[in-house]
Amino acid sequence: MIHASPNLTSSDGTTAVFAIGDTYESGGATWQYCQATAVAIAAYAICSGTSPGAAKEATTTTADALGTAGGFACIPQFTVAASEYFWGLVGPFNTNPVDASAFKVLAANTTAGALLYSTATAGVLDDAATTVLAGLKTTVTVTTQAATACTSWRRLGWVR
Repeated sequence: MIHASPNLTSSDGTTAVFAIGDTYESGGATWQYCQATAVAIAAYAICSGTSPGAAKEATTTTADALGTAGGFACIPQFTVAASEYFWGLVGPFNTNPVDASAFKVLAANTTAGALLYSTATAGVLDDAATTVLAGLKTTVTVTTQAATACTSWRRLGWVR
C-alpha cells in the first residue's frame, strides 16, 4: 500500500521513490510505478513493458509480443527522460482527478468513440482494427497525430 502521495504530473528522476510495479488508485483511475528504458518517452505515448519492469513507447511489434506473452501497457501523462521513474496510467479510467480534464493518449486518424489499436509508429494508436487492441477508446475525432482524450473500461493491455 502506498503511504505517500505519488507525483502524477512529472517523473521522479533517476532515483526510485516507490517500488517498480507498485499501484496507486485515485479518483477511479489506476496508476503503476514504472521506469523508462534507456530511451525517453513522449508525453501521452502508449507504452509497453514486462510486468513489472521497464517501459518504452509501444509499437505493433512490441504490443503483439506482449499480447502473447504477458506484460503491461501504460500512458504517462507527461514527458519521461531515459531511465527515469514515473507513474503511468494503467486503467480503467474516465476523467483525470489531478486536473479534472480528460486523460490523453497519442493517436492519429481516429473517429470519436472508436477503439484504439497499436501502430508501427512508436507510442501512437489509431482505430485500424488490423493490429493489437490497447483497451482504450477515443472521445474525440483526430485527423493528424495529436494528444487526444481517451477512456478505458479495463486495465490497459494488448489483446489480439
